[in-house]
Amino acid sequence: MIHTITDGGEHGQASPAGWTGFSLPCRIPLVRTILLTMMLVGVAAGCTTPNPENSAACAITMMASANRVIDQMRSGAKTLSFPPDELVGTVPARVVGLGTTAAMAAGGPDGTVVGYVGEGFPTEPGFGLVIVEDSAEVFKGVLIFDLPLPQNMPQLGTVSNVNTTVPLFGIRVSWAAVSNDRCPLFGPIDSVTKE
Repeated sequence: MIHTITDGGEHGQASPAGWTGFSLPCRIPLVRTILLTMMLVGVAAGCTTPNPENSAACAITMMASANRVIDQMRSGAKTLSFPPDELVGTVPARVVGLGTTAAMAAGGPDGTVVGYVGEGFPTEPGFGLVIVEDSAEVFKGVLIFDLPLPQNMPQLGTVSNVNTTVPLFGIRVSWAAVSNDRCPLFGPIDSVTKE
């Protein structure tokens, strides 16, 4: 079940100081465990196959799709007040401009913690955005932006790599407006494990 609230506020820049209640020290052991697990999975899988998402055509499409996601967020798309039930185990994630990779999600004391192992992870400011298809209420993946934080959105948790932790938010989007079959917003990952 996906719980939503309608975002009625103005969207713009907000400082990280505006977000409270998500203290980093209590998450460090969980984040390290998730990241270590993802690194071991990556080594075991070999991860040597080129990603077709990195073609020039799909790279351009990806940037346009990411802009449409931000437009929907700013124009009053429904924001998530709680993470979707499907945001657990191995989930698709990608930094805008790069290919889809497997990330590991788990519940923590301060919300969902997503461990990301891959290139291009933003330094602060930056944020992750849980993407849910609005018509079917289906979780699609986590899109990671190197942008200032949005305003007036409930924080669902965090996205972390080895060095950096950024806030995690979520929205429901018109899927047809942000993804297509030739260059989907999230490509397939080898396996999706639900716990």
